Amino acid sequence: MRLNLKLFLLVFLLPFMINPASSREDSAEQAAIVAPHFEQWVAYSFVREELLKNGWEPLILQSSDVCMNGDMRCVNRPEMNFCSDFGNMSCVFLWRKKNYFLKVHTGGTEGEAEFDSLEIGTDLKSLGLNH
Repeated sequence: MRLNLKLFLLVFLLPFMINPASSREDSAEQAAIVAPHFEQWVAYSFVREELLKNGWEPLILQSSDVCMNGDMRCVNRPEMNFCSDFGNMSCVFLWRKKNYFLKVHTGGTEGEAEFDSLEIGTDLKSLGLNH
């Protein structure tokens, strides 16, 4: 009788015992994706390079603005969602890694965009974006 009980426990309970471990791994992987940290006003070119190195991919939305010819803030940066043409020259750049999205805000004067802040979310609506 004891052998049958052990066999029952092994066959029927083992999958339930293994499954929580994989759930913990999934949770650990999700927890590992946190918003990266950058010093304010560092060049966006540096931020962009670091994001690419760390597995973030440019996110291109059909609703994004078009980079104007000669605008050094967004030339060759397909992740540009919006760039202001007045005031503090702010831009918004979008990134994706797995099921996470980054909305990177830049500012500065004409020329190179400089990092201001970022937001991270699990969907575009949480970042105030409609695609």
